[in-house]
Amino acid sequence: MSVLPIQCNKEPNPTIQQSNNPTIQLNDFLITLIPFNIAIIFTSTQKRERIMPKKLVTRRAGDFMIPLDKYPHIRHHVTLREAVKTMEESDIEISGRKSLPRALLVFNEKHELIGMVRRRDIFRGLEPKFLRTMSIPHRRELFDIEVDPNLIALSSGKLAEAIQKQAEQSVDGVMQPITATVDYEDHLAKVIYMMINRNLALLPVLKERKVVGVVRSVDAFEEVVKIIEEQP
Repeated sequence: MSVLPIQCNKEPNPTIQQSNNPTIQLNDFLITLIPFNIAIIFTSTQKRERIMPKKLVTRRAGDFMIPLDKYPHIRHHVTLREAVKTMEESDIEISGRKSLPRALLVFNEKHELIGMVRRRDIFRGLEPKFLRTMSIPHRRELFDIEVDPNLIALSSGKLAEAIQKQAEQSVDGVMQPITATVDYEDHLAKVIYMMINRNLALLPVLKERKVVGVVRSVDAFEEVVKIIEEQP
């Protein structure tokens, strides 16, 4: 498992001790995002050039990230039941709009960030064992609404009991490792590039090797909306 260790003090000021994550070099790399009408050239000897409204020239990951102390997190040993409760009770308010998190950050006993658990990971973890052991044809028949329009076979107390039992397992069995990060000073275009290239909807944000927040795909999207709506 790839781990991004982060030392976390009582104050939300975690530091990275080491990292096994691969980095992406963007020197002399042209990123073109045609749907967003953005073109940015990164060079090692020249300042970054861009084609976008002046007001948005300095939009970096740190400008639109969610601070670490405002993003919900859990310990790796907590159960799926506790993770569901934390996710359900957590409100993230950005620009006056509230939303539930789609993923939780996961820390170990050393206060190191070791992964994240998404809704889909929780769904996977809650899958009853009796379904996992079924053959593929049997599974398809079980979920076939033409055979069983009301899915009566799945409406029994057996299914609910099995899900409740699965909810007692710890999140470290289903969480996803941290595979990529962005820097506090990284441009919006790099954030979008990383999300598309790595198929990620959430990225930890680093500043001087400390994790200071996270940026979500919805946050990057709102920045793109500002670009599109900006008057020339």
